[in-house]
Amino acid sequence: MQIEAYRRENSRLLQMLAKTEEYRDFALMAQDSGMVRFMDPSAPATTTEVKSAKEEKEDWIPEDAFKVAHDFRNKCASQVSKAMMNQLLNDLNKIWRAREEK
Repeated sequence: MQIEAYRRENSRLLQMLAKTEEYRDFALMAQDSGMVRFMDPSAPATTTEVKSAKEEKEDWIPEDAFKVAHDFRNKCASQVSKAMMNQLLNDLNKIWRAREEK
């Protein structure tokens, strides 16, 4: 199944990143989260530009958080656009990251 292949590849890439000094913290955060999703609301969906490790880390959220938020949107808040929900997730993510760093 293609999704399972993507999961294995994602896991392998995270292991590779964890071996680098610059992206070690990002890789460990992503591994702790299980799966992560790119959430930069200002970037086009097809962007390939990679920011600094610190900036890049800000644009990824746990897949579970994305799923919970959009399930809620679909069930209870359908008037909220996907883009608005993603912005909320991005803003909450900044708060969670600041807490984790403390």
